Amino acid sequence: MPDPLGRSQGPSAHCTAPQRAPVRPDPAPGVVGPFPAGLDRLDPRGFVGLERPLPRPPGGVPLPLPDHRDHAFRTFAGPLFAGRIEARAVEQGAVADCFIAAALASIAHTRPKAVREVFEELTAKDGHRRFEVTLFEPDGAPRAWPVNDELLVDDTGRPIYGRWPAEGPEELWFPLLEKAFMDLLNEREGVDQGYLAGARGGSAFVVFEALLGAVPRNYSLAQHAHRPDAVADLIREAAAKREPMVAYTYDKAKAHLYEGTGLIPWHTYSVLGVQDVDGVPHVELYNPWARGEPGGDGEDDGFFTLPMQDFLRLYRNMNIGHDPQR
Repeated sequence: MPDPLGRSQGPSAHCTAPQRAPVRPDPAPGVVGPFPAGLDRLDPRGFVGLERPLPRPPGGVPLPLPDHRDHAFRTFAGPLFAGRIEARAVEQGAVADCFIAAALASIAHTRPKAVREVFEELTAKDGHRRFEVTLFEPDGAPRAWPVNDELLVDDTGRPIYGRWPAEGPEELWFPLLEKAFMDLLNEREGVDQGYLAGARGGSAFVVFEALLGAVPRNYSLAQHAHRPDAVADLIREAAAKREPMVAYTYDKAKAHLYEGTGLIPWHTYSVLGVQDVDGVPHVELYNPWARGEPGGDGEDDGFFTLPMQDFLRLYRNMNIGHDPQR
């Protein structure tokens, strides 16, 4: 089937983190310390992320980041996978990397085998399970990124960053993949900033390309707002091919569009498919916060549908994560 819209140039690059007040937790049971060094465990300076604006003095210069070296790491003994690999296992934490979380949730929905196959468990060392996560470089070469079973936690012992929903079973694949992608971003950007590498926002392009080894596509929804049937066909075709998708809302300059909608500006959502409701196409979406959505289905779990006309009004562009032309 011909491409119904034609791809546009370049992915979007933005993100919003859930609004949570920073915490300074005491060590929880099972926590290991002291503050670890090395990207295998990741620098907790990234806890601040973009979850709230940093305070600014009268001169307008941002104040230094708080020192989070007293945060504790906890070793998690749970499995990588607790049954089926699904989007609902993804909950974005206190760093603005929704482009990573939404992309991984969409891959889990469409290509769970690809998620399973990137992991290889290594021999345990110093009491920790160790894994290699194999991702593709831009030139197509595979590269292994080491991660371990430690995650930074809050005062309840829950992971601060990427995690599984509190009501779901413990499974580590998403937070460990997030760690690997933060290492990747740090190296590509030539920095050593832990989770802050993702806090600056970014594009699902890097996730789709690195995990699937294929060049993604970007579509401007704003340019095709007058073609709802073509957009519906595009999503149906990608879903039939089990191609992961994400969509981006507009930035905060258009925050007024989202008042009373239950949607978040400057945010990335997983696109899971399209369904017809009384003859009207509705787009199936997932908020990687695992909550926060338009009401109507009786459950605030991040899964919801939007009529196509609202989708085209409130989302700026969409990425599709596999290109067979590569």
